[in-house]
Amino acid sequence: MLRYESPALQLVLTGDGPDRKTAEELGRALAFDDCRVRFKRPPGIQRNASAATCLAEMVWVTCERGGEHLALRAMAAGKPVIAYQTPELAEIIDDSETGFLVPRGDRAAIATKAHLLLAHPDIAARMGAAGRKRAAERFGVTRMAEQHARVYQEVAG
Repeated sequence: MLRYESPALQLVLTGDGPDRKTAEELGRALAFDDCRVRFKRPPGIQRNASAATCLAEMVWVTCERGGEHLALRAMAAGKPVIAYQTPELAEIIDDSETGFLVPRGDRAAIATKAHLLLAHPDIAARMGAAGRKRAAERFGVTRMAEQHARVYQEVAG
């Protein structure tokens, strides 16, 4: 749906999980007439994923479990996130503020939210800025170091 409305749009898939082959086959089947679906392969996936994140208009996190690092990297880069509603991601993403949480497996909801962000760059920019602020305040290195030091002090007595 999105590829027909936005001819310049490209989809970059990163990661290497058990469903990678299926995702590649689906991507090729859906975009057989163009080459706007890209697959980034490990090794070096972290470097490529970081570069892709910086260039992205938005980041989708469609993991059944996990995905926290990807969501935080996107938020720190000021990108709105569209993610599956999981307990882990609900702790990080403030729905409708720093991104959108959609029901697991609901591809139509992802497309709808992506369309909204593409059609309203002001909303995407606001969400990106809110995500960057949230990532820095709640998940920054200084805060994480303070929390770890506190745990060590409690354990040490």
